[in-house]
Amino acid sequence: MVLSDGTRRALHTRLIDVLGEEVADVLMDHLPPAGWSDLATKADLDAHAAATKKDLEVLELRMRAEMANGFAKMTRTFVVSQVALAIAMIGSLTGAVATLAH
Repeated sequence: MVLSDGTRRALHTRLIDVLGEEVADVLMDHLPPAGWSDLATKADLDAHAAATKKDLEVLELRMRAEMANGFAKMTRTFVVSQVALAIAMIGSLTGAVATLAH
């Protein structure tokens, strides 16, 4: 059962009448702000922690795979550009040597 604010105030007022203000305040402080069924148990927290750990492990694997793919793509791009540069340099040197040989 969830207590409304009005019901909580009425309960607190009645507890003051019966037990006194200090004891009524202490007792009210020990009531949950919502129904008992809304409170998490240690088992709930453990299950949430396990699920979060699993999610983080999956995320880490995905990130590692994405990084590996990114590095592979960068390496291919670098190698292709270096081969193109080498071909251009060889072509330029060949042209220069041919020009000087004439």
